[in-house]
Amino acid sequence: MNVHSHRERQPHALRRKVKTLVREELLAAAEEVFAQQGLQAAKVEDIAARAGVAVGTVYNYFEDRKALLSAVTDQTRDDFSRKLRQIEEASRGRPFPDRLAAFLDGMLGHFDAKRRFYMILAQAECTPLPRRHGPAREGLLADAYRQAERLFAGGIASGDLRAEKPGLLAAALVGMIRGVAFRALLDPSLPSLAGERDALVALFLRGASR
Repeated sequence: MNVHSHRERQPHALRRKVKTLVREELLAAAEEVFAQQGLQAAKVEDIAARAGVAVGTVYNYFEDRKALLSAVTDQTRDDFSRKLRQIEEASRGRPFPDRLAAFLDGMLGHFDAKRRFYMILAQAECTPLPRRHGPAREGLLADAYRQAERLFAGGIASGDLRAEKPGLLAAALVGMIRGVAFRALLDPSLPSLAGERDALVALFLRGASR
C-alpha cells in the first residue's frame, strides 16, 4: 500500500465532506430566510448570516440568489420524489385503501415537514420568478401526479374503483391535498396535516353526501 497516496487522498475526502456540509447548511438557511422574509425581500447577506458564514462563501457555492432558490427547490423536489418512491414500493401488494392511505400519509407528512418551503411556493405563484438557465425541471408535484395515476389504475384494475380515467382521479386527489396544505399555510394554528388523512380518504372514496 502506498502510504503517501493514502495520506494525499485524506485531505481531498475531508474537503469534499466540508463542502457538502456547508452547502447543506446554506440551503437550510436559505429556505428559512426565503420563507420568513419573502422571495423579493430576502437578501444573500441574511442567508449568509443565518448560516454563520461570510457572504463570499455563499457565492462560492451559488452564482446568485436565483440559483440558490433553484437549488432549494430542486433539493425539496428530489427528497419528495424519493420519499414517494419508497412509499410506493413499501405499499405494493396491499389492499387499495391501505395504499391510498400510505400515499396520503407521505404527501401530508411532507407538507407538514416543509411548511416553510411551501410558503415560498405560495409566494412564487403570485410572483413568478424568471426562468433559470439550463434544462427545465418538472414541477414539484409531477411525481406525485404520476404515482397517484398508477395508484388509481391499480384500484380500477382490482375493482375497488369504478372505471374512471386514472389521470383525472390523480389530479383530483393531488389537488385536494394541495388545497388542504395551502389552507394550513393561511392558518398556522391548524394542527398537523397528517390528522386530515382519514377525512380525505373518506371524502375521496365516498364523497361528501350523507
